[in-house]
Amino acid sequence: MKRNNVEADGITLIVLIITIIVMLILVSVGTTVGINALNQSKIYKFVTQMQLIQSKVDDIAKDPSIDTSSLGDEVTDTNTIDRARGELTTGDMGNNSDFRQFSTDQMKNQLELDNLTPGDTFLINFKTRAVISVMGVQINGTTYYTQYSDNIPNGQVLVTYVSNVQILNFDYSLKRFGLNAEIVINNITSSNIVSSNLTLSYKTDQDETWTVFSNNVSTGNTIEVPITKSGNYSVRINDVDGKSYVEQNINIKLVNAPKLDTDMGPIKSDDSDASEAMDNGTWYNYADASNSWAYATKDTDVYVWIPRFAYSGTDIEFLKGNTNVPTDNSNIQITNDGANDSDMVAGIFTPNDTGKWVKITEGVGSRGSYNLITIGTP
Repeated sequence: MKRNNVEADGITLIVLIITIIVMLILVSVGTTVGINALNQSKIYKFVTQMQLIQSKVDDIAKDPSIDTSSLGDEVTDTNTIDRARGELTTGDMGNNSDFRQFSTDQMKNQLELDNLTPGDTFLINFKTRAVISVMGVQINGTTYYTQYSDNIPNGQVLVTYVSNVQILNFDYSLKRFGLNAEIVINNITSSNIVSSNLTLSYKTDQDETWTVFSNNVSTGNTIEVPITKSGNYSVRINDVDGKSYVEQNINIKLVNAPKLDTDMGPIKSDDSDASEAMDNGTWYNYADASNSWAYATKDTDVYVWIPRFAYSGTDIEFLKGNTNVPTDNSNIQITNDGANDSDMVAGIFTPNDTGKWVKITEGVGSRGSYNLITIGTP
Protein backbone atom coordinates (compact mmCIF):
# COMPACT_ATOMS: atom_id res chain seq x y z
CA MET A 1 0.00 0.00 0.00
CA LYS A 2 2.76 2.44 0.82
CA ARG A 3 4.53 1.75 -2.49
CA ASN A 4 1.41 2.50 -4.42
CA ASN A 5 1.06 5.89 -2.72
CA VAL A 6 4.62 6.82 -3.67
CA GLU A 7 3.96 5.94 -7.29
CA ALA A 8 0.74 7.98 -7.27
CA ASP A 9 2.56 11.01 -5.89
CA GLY A 10 5.21 10.70 -8.62
CA ILE A 11 2.63 10.60 -11.38
CA THR A 12 0.83 13.65 -9.95
CA LEU A 13 4.08 15.68 -9.94
CA ILE A 14 4.85 14.79 -13.57
CA VAL A 15 1.35 15.80 -14.68
CA LEU A 16 1.71 19.10 -12.84
CA ILE A 17 5.02 19.90 -14.53
CA ILE A 18 3.62 19.05 -17.96
CA THR A 19 0.57 21.20 -17.30
CA ILE A 20 2.73 24.16 -16.31
CA ILE A 21 4.87 23.79 -19.45
CA VAL A 22 1.78 23.64 -21.68
CA MET A 23 0.35 26.73 -20.00
CA LEU A 24 3.61 28.64 -20.48
CA ILE A 25 3.60 27.71 -24.16
CA LEU A 26 0.02 28.81 -24.54
CA VAL A 27 0.67 32.11 -22.74
CA SER A 28 3.74 32.74 -24.91
CA VAL A 29 1.84 32.00 -28.11
CA GLY A 30 -1.09 34.14 -26.99
CA THR A 31 1.17 37.06 -26.13
CA THR A 32 2.97 36.84 -29.48
CA VAL A 33 -0.33 36.68 -31.34
CA GLY A 34 -1.62 39.66 -29.38
CA ILE A 35 1.49 41.73 -30.04
CA ASN A 36 1.39 40.85 -33.75
CA ALA A 37 -2.29 41.75 -33.93
CA LEU A 38 -1.61 45.10 -32.26
CA ASN A 39 1.26 45.84 -34.66
CA GLN A 40 -0.82 44.88 -37.67
CA SER A 41 -3.58 47.17 -36.44
CA LYS A 42 -1.14 50.11 -36.18
CA ILE A 43 0.23 49.41 -39.67
CA TYR A 44 -3.27 49.13 -41.14
CA LYS A 45 -4.32 52.42 -39.53
CA PHE A 46 -1.14 54.14 -40.80
CA VAL A 47 -1.58 52.94 -44.39
CA THR A 48 -5.29 53.82 -44.43
CA GLN A 49 -4.54 57.29 -43.09
CA MET A 50 -1.75 57.95 -45.60
CA GLN A 51 -3.90 56.79 -48.52
CA LEU A 52 -6.71 59.09 -47.40
CA ILE A 53 -4.29 62.04 -47.33
CA GLN A 54 -2.82 60.97 -50.68
CA SER A 55 -6.24 61.06 -52.32
CA LYS A 56 -6.85 64.61 -51.07
CA VAL A 57 -3.40 65.76 -52.21
CA ASP A 58 -4.02 64.24 -55.66
CA ASP A 59 -7.22 66.28 -56.01
CA ILE A 60 -5.54 69.51 -54.94
CA ALA A 61 -2.63 68.94 -57.37
CA LYS A 62 -5.12 68.77 -60.24
CA ASP A 63 -6.75 72.11 -59.39
CA PRO A 64 -4.69 75.08 -60.66
CA SER A 65 -7.00 77.55 -58.90
CA ILE A 66 -5.72 76.48 -55.47
CA ASP A 67 -2.73 78.43 -54.19
CA THR A 68 -0.90 75.63 -52.37
CA SER A 69 1.79 78.02 -51.15
CA SER A 70 -0.82 79.51 -48.80
CA LEU A 71 -1.59 76.12 -47.22
CA GLY A 72 0.18 74.89 -44.09
CA ASP A 73 3.49 76.39 -42.98
CA GLU A 74 7.10 76.34 -44.11
CA VAL A 75 8.94 73.17 -43.07
CA THR A 76 11.10 73.84 -40.02
CA ASP A 77 13.08 70.58 -40.05
CA THR A 78 13.86 68.69 -43.26
CA ASN A 79 15.54 65.68 -41.60
CA THR A 80 12.37 63.59 -41.86
CA ILE A 81 12.14 64.35 -45.59
CA ASP A 82 15.71 63.18 -46.08
CA ARG A 83 15.05 59.96 -44.18
CA ALA A 84 11.83 59.32 -46.11
CA ARG A 85 13.60 59.58 -49.47
CA GLY A 86 15.20 56.21 -48.83
CA GLU A 87 11.78 54.55 -48.82
CA LEU A 88 11.04 55.40 -52.46
CA THR A 89 11.14 52.65 -55.07
CA THR A 90 9.73 54.89 -57.83
CA GLY A 91 8.97 58.57 -58.23
CA ASP A 92 10.66 61.67 -56.89
CA MET A 93 9.83 63.64 -53.74
CA GLY A 94 11.13 66.90 -55.22
CA ASN A 95 12.90 69.73 -53.45
CA ASN A 96 12.77 70.09 -49.68
CA SER A 97 11.82 73.75 -50.13
CA ASP A 98 8.60 72.75 -51.93
CA PHE A 99 7.20 70.86 -48.92
CA ARG A 100 4.54 72.39 -46.69
CA GLN A 101 4.12 71.42 -43.02
CA PHE A 102 0.69 70.64 -41.52
CA SER A 103 -0.50 69.99 -37.98
CA THR A 104 -3.56 67.80 -37.49
CA ASP A 105 -5.61 70.96 -36.90
CA GLN A 106 -4.43 72.43 -40.21
CA MET A 107 -5.21 69.14 -41.96
CA LYS A 108 -8.74 69.39 -40.59
CA ASN A 109 -9.32 73.10 -41.23
CA GLN A 110 -7.53 73.47 -44.57
CA LEU A 111 -7.73 70.02 -46.19
CA GLU A 112 -10.92 68.81 -44.50
CA LEU A 113 -9.19 65.68 -43.16
CA ASP A 114 -10.30 64.67 -39.66
CA ASN A 115 -9.55 61.82 -37.22
CA LEU A 116 -5.85 61.67 -38.04
CA THR A 117 -3.27 60.42 -35.52
CA PRO A 118 -3.25 62.96 -32.66
CA GLY A 119 0.00 64.89 -32.36
CA ASP A 120 1.33 63.86 -35.77
CA THR A 121 2.73 66.35 -38.28
CA PHE A 122 2.51 65.89 -42.03
CA LEU A 123 4.86 67.13 -44.74
CA ILE A 124 3.34 67.50 -48.22
CA ASN A 125 4.85 68.44 -51.58
CA PHE A 126 1.92 69.38 -53.84
CA LYS A 127 4.20 69.53 -56.89
CA THR A 128 5.21 65.86 -56.65
CA ARG A 129 2.26 64.73 -54.45
CA ALA A 130 4.63 63.25 -51.83
CA VAL A 131 3.12 62.79 -48.34
CA ILE A 132 5.23 62.17 -45.21
CA SER A 133 4.22 61.45 -41.61
CA VAL A 134 6.71 62.77 -39.06
CA MET A 135 5.64 60.17 -36.47
CA GLY A 136 5.55 57.35 -38.99
CA VAL A 137 4.97 53.70 -38.09
CA GLN A 138 7.40 51.12 -36.70
CA ILE A 139 7.76 47.71 -38.29
CA ASN A 140 10.27 45.19 -36.94
CA GLY A 141 12.24 47.91 -35.21
CA THR A 142 12.36 50.23 -38.26
CA THR A 143 10.35 53.45 -38.54
CA TYR A 144 8.73 54.21 -41.89
CA TYR A 145 7.49 57.70 -42.70
CA THR A 146 5.59 57.04 -45.92
CA GLN A 147 3.46 54.34 -47.49
CA TYR A 148 5.82 54.11 -50.47
CA SER A 149 8.23 51.46 -49.13
CA ASP A 150 8.05 47.86 -50.34
CA ASN A 151 8.00 46.88 -46.64
CA ILE A 152 4.64 48.59 -46.06
CA PRO A 153 1.78 46.09 -46.57
CA ASN A 154 -0.70 47.37 -49.18
CA GLY A 155 1.16 50.69 -49.50
CA GLN A 156 0.96 52.70 -52.70
CA VAL A 157 3.93 53.80 -54.80
CA LEU A 158 4.57 57.49 -55.39
CA VAL A 159 3.58 58.37 -58.93
CA THR A 160 5.10 61.80 -59.45
CA TYR A 161 2.60 64.21 -60.97
CA VAL A 162 3.52 65.20 -64.51
CA SER A 163 1.28 67.57 -66.45
CA ASN A 164 0.28 66.63 -69.98
CA VAL A 165 1.69 69.98 -71.04
CA GLN A 166 4.92 70.81 -69.24
CA ILE A 167 5.54 74.24 -70.74
CA LEU A 168 3.12 76.63 -72.44
CA ASN A 169 3.95 79.96 -74.03
CA PHE A 170 2.40 82.54 -76.34
CA ASP A 171 3.06 85.93 -77.89
CA TYR A 172 0.61 88.78 -78.24
CA SER A 173 0.16 92.13 -79.93
CA LEU A 174 -2.45 94.86 -79.62
CA LYS A 175 -4.65 96.58 -82.16
CA ARG A 176 -6.36 99.79 -81.08
CA PHE A 177 -9.32 101.37 -82.86
CA GLY A 178 -10.52 104.14 -80.57
CA LEU A 179 -12.78 102.71 -77.85
CA ASN A 180 -12.26 99.15 -79.10
CA ALA A 181 -9.15 97.02 -79.14
CA GLU A 182 -8.04 93.49 -79.93
CA ILE A 183 -5.52 91.32 -78.13
CA VAL A 184 -4.01 89.18 -80.87
CA ILE A 185 -2.72 85.88 -79.44
CA ASN A 186 -0.25 83.97 -81.61
CA ASN A 187 2.77 81.67 -81.54
CA ILE A 188 1.11 79.39 -78.98
CA THR A 189 3.58 76.63 -78.13
CA SER A 190 3.81 73.71 -75.72
CA SER A 191 6.44 71.14 -74.82
CA ASN A 192 4.12 68.51 -76.32
CA ILE A 193 4.80 70.10 -79.73
CA VAL A 194 1.12 69.89 -80.69
CA SER A 195 -1.69 70.43 -78.18
CA SER A 196 -5.40 71.03 -78.63
CA ASN A 197 -8.36 71.82 -76.39
CA LEU A 198 -6.37 74.48 -74.56
CA THR A 199 -8.42 77.10 -72.70
CA LEU A 200 -7.95 80.86 -73.24
CA SER A 201 -9.36 83.14 -70.54
CA TYR A 202 -8.83 86.69 -69.32
CA LYS A 203 -9.79 89.18 -66.62
CA THR A 204 -8.84 92.64 -65.38
CA ASP A 205 -7.46 93.38 -61.93
CA GLN A 206 -10.94 94.67 -61.07
CA ASP A 207 -12.69 91.40 -62.04
CA GLU A 208 -13.28 88.63 -59.53
CA THR A 209 -13.72 85.82 -62.06
CA TRP A 210 -12.05 84.76 -65.30
CA THR A 211 -13.88 85.11 -68.60
CA VAL A 212 -13.39 82.02 -70.76
CA PHE A 213 -12.97 83.16 -74.35
CA SER A 214 -12.37 79.70 -75.87
CA ASN A 215 -11.77 76.16 -74.65
CA ASN A 216 -10.83 74.83 -78.07
CA VAL A 217 -7.46 76.52 -78.61
CA SER A 218 -4.63 74.66 -80.35
CA THR A 219 -0.95 75.36 -80.75
CA GLY A 220 -0.35 77.39 -83.87
CA ASN A 221 -3.69 79.21 -83.66
CA THR A 222 -4.00 82.99 -83.98
CA ILE A 223 -6.82 84.33 -81.82
CA GLU A 224 -8.23 87.85 -81.65
CA VAL A 225 -9.83 88.76 -78.31
CA PRO A 226 -12.06 91.89 -78.48
CA ILE A 227 -11.63 94.40 -75.65
CA THR A 228 -14.17 97.14 -74.90
CA LYS A 229 -12.85 98.67 -71.67
CA SER A 230 -9.53 99.88 -70.32
CA GLY A 231 -7.76 97.89 -67.62
CA ASN A 232 -4.79 95.86 -66.50
CA TYR A 233 -5.57 92.53 -68.15
CA SER A 234 -4.29 89.07 -67.31
CA VAL A 235 -4.49 86.64 -70.22
CA ARG A 236 -4.09 82.94 -69.45
CA ILE A 237 -3.86 79.72 -71.46
CA ASN A 238 -4.51 76.45 -69.58
CA ASP A 239 -3.61 72.97 -70.75
CA VAL A 240 -6.23 70.33 -71.45
CA ASP A 241 -6.25 69.08 -67.84
CA GLY A 242 -6.20 72.53 -66.29
CA LYS A 243 -2.99 71.63 -64.48
CA SER A 244 -0.49 73.91 -66.21
CA TYR A 245 -0.92 77.42 -67.50
CA VAL A 246 0.95 80.44 -68.82
CA GLU A 247 -0.17 83.97 -68.02
CA GLN A 248 0.79 87.41 -69.33
CA ASN A 249 -0.24 90.85 -68.07
CA ILE A 250 -1.29 93.54 -70.55
CA ASN A 251 -2.10 97.16 -69.73
CA ILE A 252 -4.71 98.53 -72.15
CA LYS A 253 -5.83 102.17 -72.29
CA LEU A 254 -8.75 102.81 -74.64
CA VAL A 255 -9.06 106.41 -75.85
CA ASN A 256 -11.16 108.34 -78.30
CA ALA A 257 -9.74 107.82 -81.79
CA PRO A 258 -7.82 110.73 -83.30
CA LYS A 259 -9.88 112.78 -85.79
CA LEU A 260 -7.62 114.03 -88.56
CA ASP A 261 -8.35 117.55 -89.76
CA THR A 262 -8.19 118.46 -93.43
CA ASP A 263 -4.67 118.23 -94.83
CA MET A 264 -3.42 116.39 -91.73
CA GLY A 265 -1.21 113.34 -92.19
CA PRO A 266 -0.67 110.69 -89.46
CA ILE A 267 2.91 110.21 -88.31
CA LYS A 268 4.71 108.43 -85.51
CA SER A 269 6.85 110.18 -82.95
CA ASP A 270 9.91 109.67 -85.16
CA ASP A 271 8.12 111.58 -87.99
CA SER A 272 7.69 108.44 -90.10
CA ASP A 273 4.43 107.95 -92.00
CA ALA A 274 1.72 106.21 -89.95
CA SER A 275 -0.96 105.65 -92.61
CA GLU A 276 -0.54 101.87 -92.58
CA ALA A 277 -0.29 101.79 -88.79
CA MET A 278 -3.53 103.79 -88.56
CA ASP A 279 -5.30 101.18 -90.68
CA ASN A 280 -4.01 98.14 -88.75
CA GLY A 281 -4.52 99.57 -85.26
CA THR A 282 -0.89 100.10 -84.29
CA TRP A 283 -0.64 103.89 -84.71
CA TYR A 284 -0.72 104.85 -81.00
CA ASN A 285 -0.63 103.52 -77.46
CA TYR A 286 -1.65 105.75 -74.55
CA ALA A 287 -0.67 103.15 -71.95
CA ASP A 288 2.98 103.95 -72.75
CA ALA A 289 5.08 107.09 -72.71
CA SER A 290 4.15 110.01 -74.94
CA ASN A 291 6.47 108.90 -77.74
CA SER A 292 3.82 106.22 -78.46
CA TRP A 293 0.93 108.70 -78.78
CA ALA A 294 -0.75 109.74 -82.03
CA TYR A 295 1.00 112.50 -83.96
CA ALA A 296 0.10 114.28 -87.17
CA THR A 297 1.50 116.95 -89.46
CA LYS A 298 -0.22 119.88 -91.11
CA ASP A 299 1.82 122.12 -93.36
CA THR A 300 5.11 122.35 -91.47
CA ASP A 301 3.64 121.97 -87.98
CA VAL A 302 3.47 118.84 -85.81
CA TYR A 303 0.48 118.07 -83.58
CA VAL A 304 -0.20 115.51 -80.84
CA TRP A 305 -3.66 114.06 -80.15
CA ILE A 306 -4.84 114.53 -76.57
CA PRO A 307 -7.90 112.29 -75.96
CA ARG A 308 -10.59 113.60 -73.64
CA PHE A 309 -9.55 112.82 -70.06
CA ALA A 310 -10.14 113.77 -66.45
CA TYR A 311 -7.72 113.85 -63.58
CA SER A 312 -7.43 114.05 -59.81
CA GLY A 313 -3.92 114.80 -58.65
CA THR A 314 -1.73 112.68 -60.94
CA ASP A 315 -4.37 110.03 -61.67
CA ILE A 316 -5.66 110.03 -65.26
CA GLU A 317 -9.00 108.69 -66.51
CA PHE A 318 -9.63 108.63 -70.25
CA LEU A 319 -13.27 109.35 -71.11
CA LYS A 320 -15.69 107.92 -73.67
CA GLY A 321 -16.69 110.25 -76.50
CA ASN A 322 -17.69 113.67 -75.15
CA THR A 323 -19.08 112.15 -71.92
CA ASN A 324 -17.61 112.02 -68.43
CA VAL A 325 -17.70 108.20 -68.39
CA PRO A 326 -14.25 106.55 -67.95
CA THR A 327 -13.17 104.04 -70.57
CA ASP A 328 -12.59 101.45 -67.80
CA ASN A 329 -16.32 101.73 -66.84
CA SER A 330 -15.42 102.68 -63.27
CA ASN A 331 -17.97 104.58 -61.20
CA ILE A 332 -15.83 107.64 -60.57
CA GLN A 333 -17.60 110.98 -60.11
CA ILE A 334 -16.31 113.38 -62.75
CA THR A 335 -17.34 117.01 -63.25
CA ASN A 336 -16.19 119.79 -65.54
CA ASP A 337 -14.97 121.91 -62.64
CA GLY A 338 -13.81 119.32 -60.09
CA ALA A 339 -16.51 120.33 -57.60
CA ASN A 340 -17.14 118.27 -54.44
CA ASP A 341 -13.72 116.59 -54.63
CA SER A 342 -14.62 114.91 -57.91
CA ASP A 343 -12.20 114.25 -60.77
CA MET A 344 -12.05 117.18 -63.19
CA VAL A 345 -12.21 117.13 -66.97
CA ALA A 346 -9.03 118.67 -68.37
CA GLY A 347 -9.52 122.37 -69.08
CA ILE A 348 -8.71 122.29 -72.80
CA PHE A 349 -11.89 120.34 -73.57
CA THR A 350 -15.30 121.85 -74.29
CA PRO A 351 -18.38 119.75 -73.47
CA ASN A 352 -18.48 118.53 -77.08
CA ASP A 353 -14.80 117.65 -77.48
CA THR A 354 -13.68 114.02 -77.76
CA GLY A 355 -10.09 115.18 -77.91
CA LYS A 356 -7.82 117.97 -79.10
CA TRP A 357 -4.90 118.33 -81.50
CA VAL A 358 -2.24 120.34 -79.73
CA LYS A 359 0.58 121.92 -81.73
CA ILE A 360 4.00 121.12 -80.38
CA THR A 361 7.23 123.01 -80.76
CA GLU A 362 9.68 120.66 -79.05
CA GLY A 363 11.98 118.52 -81.15
CA VAL A 364 11.37 114.87 -81.89
CA GLY A 365 13.77 113.74 -79.18
CA SER A 366 11.67 115.27 -76.39
CA ARG A 367 8.35 113.73 -77.39
CA GLY A 368 8.64 110.94 -74.82
CA SER A 369 8.50 113.38 -71.90
CA TYR A 370 5.12 115.03 -72.33
CA ASN A 371 2.78 115.15 -69.36
CA LEU A 372 -0.94 114.84 -70.08
CA ILE A 373 -2.02 117.11 -67.24
CA THR A 374 0.47 119.81 -68.24
CA ILE A 375 -0.33 119.70 -71.93
CA GLY A 376 -4.06 119.40 -71.24
CA THR A 377 -4.21 122.56 -69.10
CA PRO A 378 -4.82 125.76 -71.11
